[in-house]
Amino acid sequence: WISVFNMTNALHKLSKAGFLARGRGDPVFDGLVGAAGNSLRENPTGWSTRHLVNTAYSLAKMKYVGDAYGGFAAASSPRLEEFNAQDISNLAWAFATAGCSDPAILEVVSELPGYAVPKLQTFTSQGLANTVWALATLGAADRHALAPFAAEASRRFEEFKPQELSNTAWAFARAGVADEALFMRLGDVALRKLRGFNPQNLTNTIWAFATAGFKHQAVFEGVAAASLPQLEGFNAQNLSNSIWAFARSELYPPTYFARVCAKVPPKVKEYNPQNLSNTAWAIAKRVSEGPAVTAAAEKAVYFSALGAIVEEVLAHRVDDVHAQNLVSLAYALVVANFDAPAYLFEALPRRLAAVVDKANHQDLSNACWATAKAGGGGEGRGAETFAVAERELVKRGVGPLDNPQNISNTAWAFAKAGRGSDDLWTLVGAAAQRQCHLFRAQNVSNTLYAWALAKRPDGDALLEALANEIPKRKDELCAQDVANMAWAYATLGFTVASDETQYLKKRHQDNDRRAPWIAKAFSDLAEAGLPLLRKFNSQNLANVAWAFAKAGCKHEAFLGAVAREAEPRLNEFKAQEVSNLTYAFAKLGVADAHQFLYQRVALHASRHLETFGGQDCSNVLWSFATSDIPAMAFFKDAAAYLARKMRARERTYASAQRVATVAWSYARAAVYAPDLFQALADVALDAKDELLPVDVAN
Repeated sequence: WISVFNMTNALHKLSKAGFLARGRGDPVFDGLVGAAGNSLRENPTGWSTRHLVNTAYSLAKMKYVGDAYGGFAAASSPRLEEFNAQDISNLAWAFATAGCSDPAILEVVSELPGYAVPKLQTFTSQGLANTVWALATLGAADRHALAPFAAEASRRFEEFKPQELSNTAWAFARAGVADEALFMRLGDVALRKLRGFNPQNLTNTIWAFATAGFKHQAVFEGVAAASLPQLEGFNAQNLSNSIWAFARSELYPPTYFARVCAKVPPKVKEYNPQNLSNTAWAIAKRVSEGPAVTAAAEKAVYFSALGAIVEEVLAHRVDDVHAQNLVSLAYALVVANFDAPAYLFEALPRRLAAVVDKANHQDLSNACWATAKAGGGGEGRGAETFAVAERELVKRGVGPLDNPQNISNTAWAFAKAGRGSDDLWTLVGAAAQRQCHLFRAQNVSNTLYAWALAKRPDGDALLEALANEIPKRKDELCAQDVANMAWAYATLGFTVASDETQYLKKRHQDNDRRAPWIAKAFSDLAEAGLPLLRKFNSQNLANVAWAFAKAGCKHEAFLGAVAREAEPRLNEFKAQEVSNLTYAFAKLGVADAHQFLYQRVALHASRHLETFGGQDCSNVLWSFATSDIPAMAFFKDAAAYLARKMRARERTYASAQRVATVAWSYARAAVYAPDLFQALADVALDAKDELLPVDVAN
C-alpha cells in the first residue's frame, strides 16, 4: 500500500528529474501509475485538488500517453469549483500536452472556462497563456468562450514573456478569435521583446497573425530580421510555417524568403507532407504574386527548393501523402510554372485514385485545374485524373458540390482539357444553377467560358441565370470577365433577334440560338465594359468586338469606344486580333463610322502581312470590301502575298471558302489583280468538290 501523498510526490520527483515515460516500460513507473489509477477509482475523494492536478501535470510532463488521464478528469469534474487559477491552468495544460481525445475528458475541459472566468485576475501571465493554449489545442473552447481570456490578456500583455506571447497569439488564432485590436496590441508588445524570441516563438507569432488574417507590417518585418540570425535553429516545421505565414499575408521580403528556401534541399527529409505542400504553396505565391523575381540567383533558389520537394515526394513519400497535400503540391507547381510532368501526369492520378474517397470537392477541383492548366488531360498526360474525379463527383451527386469556386474551376478544367461526359456536365450545370446567386464575377465568367469552350448545346436555364448575375456583379467585373462572357454567349450561338440584324448572312444556321434575355445580357456587358476599356488588352478588345458582331448586337456607344481604344494600340494586336476586330465592325455595318481605325489597320496589315494567316487575310479584305472603304495599297500588297501562298497550296490559304471570299473581296473593291486571280482559279479547280453553293456564287 502507498499513500496518495507518496504516489504524487514520487511522480512529481520523477518529472523534475527529467524522466520520460514514452517507450520506457519502466516497472516502477508503471506500478506508480497503476496504483494511482486504482486509488482514483476506489477513493477519489481521498485526493486533494492539488494532488489531482500535480499528478496529471507530472504525467504529461513525462510524456505519458496512457489511460490514466480519464481517472483524473472524472475525479476533477465534481470539484472544479474548488480549483484555483493554477489548478485550472495546469490541468488544462496536462490534458492538452498528453493529446487527450477521450470525449469524457474533453467534456471536463470544456467546463474549465466557466470556472476560470471569475478568477481570471488571479491567473499569472503563464497561467493565462497555458490555459488558452490548452483550450485551443483541444478544441474545447470557441471564440466566445475565450473572449474574457482575450480581454484579460490584452490588459496584461506587458507582463507576458516571449513564449507566453507567442502561445497566446497561436491559441487565439487557432480558436478563431478575430479581434484586430487584440492582435495589434499583442504585436506591439511582441516587437519590444523580439530579442527574447526563439525560433518556435517567432514562428508561432507570425503563423497566428497570418491565420487570423491581420497584417501587422512591423511584426512581420521584425520577425524576418530576428529570424535570419537564428535560421540554423529552425526545424522543418518552423521553416514551413514561417514561409507559409509570410505568403499568406502577401509579404515577400526577398532575403528572408530566399534564405528560408535555401534550407529546403538539405532538410527536405525532415519535412512532413504538410510541410512540403505548404512550402511549395508559399514559393508559388512568391514567384507568381510577389514582386518580380529579377535576380537569377534568387529564382534558382526557389526552383531548387521545388525540385527537392518533388524529388522527395516522388522517391519516398507519394504513397503516404494525403489527398489535400497531394493536390496542394500539384496546384503550387503549376502556379509557380515549375515543370513536373512525372508528378502531375503520373504520380497525381495514381495516388488520387487511391485516396479519392478522402478527397473533398476542393481537392478534386484543384487536381483537375492543375492538370488542365499544365496542358494535361490527354491520354498519358493526366487523363486518369479527370476520370477519377468524374467518377467520384458523379457518385457523390449535386448536393455536396456547393462551393462556387469549386464549381467554376471544375467546369473550366474539364472544358480546357476536353473531358467530361454528359453526366458530368449535367451535374456541374445543376450545381452552378443552384449556387450562381453566390458566385463572384470570376465564377460567372469561368463557368460561361467553360460552357462555350466545351460546346455544350444544353443548359439554357443555367446560361440565363448567369446572365441575370451580370448586372449584380458589375462592380466586381474585370476586363477579362467582360470579354470572356461576351465571347462565350456568342460562341454558344446566341443572337439578338431584331430587324437590325436581318442582314447578317450565315453560312450555317444550325448554331443560331435565340433567347429573349440575350439582348439585355449584351447590354449589361457593354455597360460594365465601358469604364474598363482602358484595362482591356488587345485580345479582350478583339474578342468583345467579335462577340457583339457574332451575336448581332449593335451597341454603338460601346463599339465606338472599343474602336477608339483599339486604334492607337494596333501595334499590340496579333494578326488574328486585327482580323476579328475589323471583321466585327464590318459585320455589324458600322465600319464606315470608324474609317480612321480602318486606315490604320490597312497600314498595319501591309507592314505585318507575313504574320497573317489565311483566315486573317480573307477577313480583313472582306471587311474593307463589304464596307466600301478603299485600301488600294493594302489590297495590292495582299495580292502578291496571297498569290504566292495559293500557288504553294498552303492549306490555310488555299481552301474553298478562302478562295471564294478573297475573289469576292477584290471584285467588290474593284482592285485589278490578274496574277492573284489566276492563282485563285487554279486552286478553285482543285477544290471544286469542296465548294458550297455560296462559294460558287461568290
